[in-house]
Amino acid sequence: MHQTLKEQKMINLNKDVKYIKGVGPNRVKLLNKLGIFTLGDLITYFPRDYEDRSKPKELYECFDGEEATIEVIAVSRLTDTRIRNGKTMQKLQVRDETATATITWFNQSYLRNMFKPGEIYKFFGKVKRIGNKVEMNSPVYDEGVNTKNTGKIIPIYPLTYNLSQNNIRKIIENGLELVKNKLKETLPDYLIKEYKLMDINSATNSIHFPKDFIWGTASSSYQTEGAYNRDGKGASIWDTFCQKSGVIADSSDGTLACCYYDNYEEDIRFMADAGIRAYRFSVSWPRIFPNGDDPAVNPLGLAFYDRVVDCCIRYGIQPHITLFHWDLPQSLSDRGGWLSAHTIEAFVRYAAVICEHFSDRVTYFSTINEPQIISKMGYYDGLHAPGYRLSMLETLDILHALAKAHALAVPAMRRAAKKPVKIGFSSTGNLCYPCSENEADICAARTMTFANTKENILFCHHIFCDVVINGLAPDFEALAPEITADLKSDDTLNFVTQHLKNVWNDCSELNPPLDFLGLNIYNGHKAGADGFTKRYAGFPKTALKWPVTPEVMNWGTRFLYERYHLPIFITENGLSCNDHIFLDGKVHDAERIDFLTRYLLQLSESIKEGTPVMGYFHWSFTDNFEWHSGYDERFGLVYIDYPTQKRIPKDSYYWYRNLIADSAE
Repeated sequence: MHQTLKEQKMINLNKDVKYIKGVGPNRVKLLNKLGIFTLGDLITYFPRDYEDRSKPKELYECFDGEEATIEVIAVSRLTDTRIRNGKTMQKLQVRDETATATITWFNQSYLRNMFKPGEIYKFFGKVKRIGNKVEMNSPVYDEGVNTKNTGKIIPIYPLTYNLSQNNIRKIIENGLELVKNKLKETLPDYLIKEYKLMDINSATNSIHFPKDFIWGTASSSYQTEGAYNRDGKGASIWDTFCQKSGVIADSSDGTLACCYYDNYEEDIRFMADAGIRAYRFSVSWPRIFPNGDDPAVNPLGLAFYDRVVDCCIRYGIQPHITLFHWDLPQSLSDRGGWLSAHTIEAFVRYAAVICEHFSDRVTYFSTINEPQIISKMGYYDGLHAPGYRLSMLETLDILHALAKAHALAVPAMRRAAKKPVKIGFSSTGNLCYPCSENEADICAARTMTFANTKENILFCHHIFCDVVINGLAPDFEALAPEITADLKSDDTLNFVTQHLKNVWNDCSELNPPLDFLGLNIYNGHKAGADGFTKRYAGFPKTALKWPVTPEVMNWGTRFLYERYHLPIFITENGLSCNDHIFLDGKVHDAERIDFLTRYLLQLSESIKEGTPVMGYFHWSFTDNFEWHSGYDERFGLVYIDYPTQKRIPKDSYYWYRNLIADSAE
C-alpha cells in the first residue's frame, strides 16, 4: 500500500537516541538509565515539575524560603573572598526600587568580572530573608533583557547522576526540533474540538516548553457595552457628546454599541475558542460611581465587571483592566473636569477602589489609555468628547492633570491591592522608522520620533512618558514659541514660558515606578538624515485612511524601549476594513490578515533585537463604535451585524487562532 504524503512526512519515533544532537556515548548510557532509548521515549519524557521564572518580584515582596525571580541593578563589583581550605566566596550587592540584597556564590571565581555596577540583571533562586535583610545563594542569572535562564517557565525533569537539568532540556529541545509538526494525531478531530484540546504537536511542545508570550485582544467600555442607563450607570461625557448634531459621522451613538453588556459571555467564549490568553477591557467610571465621586460604589456596576472577570478566568483568559478609556463622568466634567483638582482626587479614589476589589483575580492594570488623544482630540481639536477647542497652552494643562492623576493613582492602587499588581498605562503618538539601515538614518529617525514640532506637540509619546516615567519636564524652550503662536491673545512668549514652568514644576514627583508600558501603534513616518520621506501617490492606506507602515512596529518599539527601559505590551494594533458579509455567509478580510502579518513580522524583528515585548493585544475583538466615525469603521476580528447583533467570526479570526496555536509550538 502506498503511503500518503502526510504519512511520508511522519518522523520515525523509533530512531535510536544516540542519533540525537548533543547525545554522545556517555549520555546514551545516562539516558538509558532513565528509560530513554528512542526519539519517541525522549519527547514523551515529561517534566515532573515547573519553575515559574517569568514574573520578577520586587525585593520587598520576597519572603523567606520562596523561589523567586528578581530584576535588580548591581550596586558594586563582585567581591571574591577566600574562606577556608582553598574555598572562595563571591558576593554581589544589588538593589531595586524597594530594597537591597546580597547575591552569594561559592567557588565561582570566574564570575569576578561578570557583573558591572549600574547594569540590570535578573536572578532566580531561593530567597533567604531575616527581617529586612534579603539574600540569594547560587542563583541562575541573565543580563539585561536576556531570558536564557529567567523570564520564562522552566521544566524540571527527573534526573540521574551526571546528567543536569540543562543537559536534558537541551537534548529534549533537539529532539523536538526533529519532530516539529510531524507527530501523527491520535485523537479524532471531533474530540479535539469538543474538549478544546491542542493538537498533538502543540501539546507536546507546550508540555516541555510552555510559551509565555501573551496573545490577547482589546476593547473599551463605551465602544462596546451599550446599556448606557441601566443598573444605576451615570452619564459620561460621551453619552452627552454624541447627542450633539454633526459630531459623529453617521449620527450614531453608543446607546446600544455591541450590546456587550448582555453578550459578554458569548464574546469571551469566542476569544477562548481562538486560543486568546488575555483580554484588555476598560471599566466605565460612571458605572461604578455614577457621578464620579459618589459616597458609595454602585454595586450593580461592580457586579457586572465581576461577571466579566470571572468569565474570563473560567475560560482561561487573563483579564487586563484599563481604568480610564475616555468616559469621564459627566457630573465631574460639569464641575471643571480635568482642570479641577477634585476630578484628580476622584480618579485616585476610583482607581484604588477598582484595584482593591479586583486584585485578588486581576494582576495587570492600566491607569489611562492614550492621554495624548484625550487632550488633543477632546480638548484641542474638539473631535472627541467633551468637544472643547482650547488653546494649546490650556490643553497642555489638561495633559498635566492627566499625568498627575496617573501619578497619584499608582501608589494608591498598590496600597489598596490585595495581592501584588502590575501597573502601567497606554501611550500613543508620532513614531518614525529609518529609510535605511544606515546609522545616520537610524539616528535621524530616533531624533525625529522625539522631536517637538507644531504638528506633534500634543501627539507624541514623550510629552507624557518623559514626565510619568523619567520625571522630566517637557522642553519648554522648544515648545513655548509654537504655543505662543497658537494663542489668540496678546500673551507674550515670556508669559507662556512662565506658565508652563509654574504648571509643570512638579514633574520630578510624577513618576512612580511602573511595571510596563503599553503602546498603541498603528502607523508612522519614514525618515532619515535628509528628513521625512514623502509618501508616494497611492500609498497603502486602511479604510480609515491611515497609512500602512509595518516597519514602525519594529523601530518604534526599539526607540521607546531605549528611552524608557520598561517591558512593553502592544496594547492596540489593527486596522479598519470595508468588511461585509459575502454570499457564502462569511466575512473575508484578506486585507486585515496581510496587515497583521506584516506588522507582527516587524514586531518579531524588534524582539530578536532584545526589546522585551511581553504581549500583543489586537484592536479590537469585535467591530464597535469607532468614536467620531461611528459604526462605519470596522476593526474587529469578529463581525457585528448591528441590526441583529449577530457575531460572525471573520477570516482574520481563524488566522489569529492559527497564529496563536503555531506560536505555542
